[in-house]
Amino acid sequence: MSITRITISLTLAGVLLTVVPTAYGIAKIGRGTLNVSAKLNFEYDTNIFGNSSTSQDLSVIFTPGLNYSRRVGLISTTAALGVKSIAFDDTTGQDSLDPFFNVNFSMDRAEKGSVAAGFGYTKTTQANEFLLTRTESDEFRGNGRIDYFYSEKTGVRMNSTFRVSDFGSAGYGDVKSYALGGGFLYRYSQKLTFNATYDYSPESVTNSPVANSNPNSDNHRISVGVEGELRPKLNGSISVGQVRREFDVGGSSSSFLLASNISWAASQKTSWTLSASQNFDTTPGAESAKISAGTLSVSHSLTDKLSLSGRLGRQEMDFDQIPGPITRSDTANIYGADANYKLNDHYNANAAVTHRINNSTLQLADYTRTVYSLGLNASF
Repeated sequence: MSITRITISLTLAGVLLTVVPTAYGIAKIGRGTLNVSAKLNFEYDTNIFGNSSTSQDLSVIFTPGLNYSRRVGLISTTAALGVKSIAFDDTTGQDSLDPFFNVNFSMDRAEKGSVAAGFGYTKTTQANEFLLTRTESDEFRGNGRIDYFYSEKTGVRMNSTFRVSDFGSAGYGDVKSYALGGGFLYRYSQKLTFNATYDYSPESVTNSPVANSNPNSDNHRISVGVEGELRPKLNGSISVGQVRREFDVGGSSSSFLLASNISWAASQKTSWTLSASQNFDTTPGAESAKISAGTLSVSHSLTDKLSLSGRLGRQEMDFDQIPGPITRSDTANIYGADANYKLNDHYNANAAVTHRINNSTLQLADYTRTVYSLGLNASF
């Protein structure tokens, strides 16, 4: 159907990108700033379902949104609201309209610590790497963290998160989890802090049609880490530890726990980022998953208007039905490149390509996927 939808999307995009500048007068609201944005992308996907069937198609993705930010003294607030429209050229039954919103609050008391909290909702329609098909879900996320220093060097941290993934696609369960935890902080310097934390996190799948698997579990995570300026021009965080997953039906699994994200400003125009993680997760297919991932990326500004970036990544996933043996093991190599050109203060154009090679013990999960994208972004 989609030529009509694509035409409508293009028309809406053109109208928005033309009339938005006239709304610039409403950009200041109280002590905050309101920005209007729009993204128009053309994507050619060689494997829209993310499995061995390799169905390919062209799509138009249009994402208008509003962004609000406000800072008063020590308190900062940001909020975003928008909708993502996807229209395919040939494939039927996969067009989608996905709204989203989020709000974040933070208060920085410098020497005494900080407070941060956030909540977000996104309707997500995408090729799901766990489920090997396109799925639709309502995703709710929330988090909160308090850092309090009761002396010049030492303090405490309290943190919490929650997740609800409500799947509208038939044949899959809903995933729910929350985490409560805390620990101790040691301020080595004004720019570097060490931490030692513990958190408790129950995870469950509800409304699952998979009767022979119950991955519901209680998770215990202990970690030590460091965050801030690790070296001159080297910033980020590194956290290592141990996670133990205790299943409701009996039995347990343990794994090395890793969460790391480090950025290096190699020069005024070039920066590198290394991220790595390992943790447990629970899938809507009623499986327990251990996921390890790492990505190395580089960004370079050729001119004041043109920037290029590239990335290399690797992901390893093991899936268990509980009780039962490993039912699937995946290894993926992921490559990507982007180019961004600033047309003026309000518009920029971009081109991107992402290539994924997924090798698996399950035939359906043995596939390659390449996504080519051309886009125009506007912000006022």
